[in-house]
Amino acid sequence: MRGRWLAFWVVFLLWAISPSHARVISLYGGSVSANLPGGTKIKRQQNGYIFLLRPLNGFSPNVNVTLQPYRSGLRPYAALSKRQFRRLGFNVLHQRFFGRAQAWDVEYTGIIGNRVLHFYARAFKVGNGVLLWTATIPDDQWDSKPADELIDIISSIKFP
Repeated sequence: MRGRWLAFWVVFLLWAISPSHARVISLYGGSVSANLPGGTKIKRQQNGYIFLLRPLNGFSPNVNVTLQPYRSGLRPYAALSKRQFRRLGFNVLHQRFFGRAQAWDVEYTGIIGNRVLHFYARAFKVGNGVLLWTATIPDDQWDSKPADELIDIISSIKFP
């Protein structure tokens, strides 16, 4: 575990001093190689990381990365997630499994507080857990450049 932290901080420091916005960031044994928009901040959270883009109309479009304990496969995880979405009144717009069902993409919308949000997530089965990357932006900004940047981050994930 210590080695992962050291590797993370080395990569993070190299990222921070690099003049280019093209970044390769290693997290949880996978990597993201995306053109991160200028001003993107990466913050460590208690249970993962968050990539924060520049605020737009009082909201920072973001990608949240968490490693969730889950022993079963990805299909049962997806079924559980969709049941939770329904309970919250969220709408699943699109989903797909790929990589021999070791990865799942899902796009959905829902209301949190007084905002209608648009989410695009990619989940990977990793050992006894699921590594979940979730992009979040207000729904009325889904067809904007920041949304494209969030999709680029999610799409650039390389995982063994």
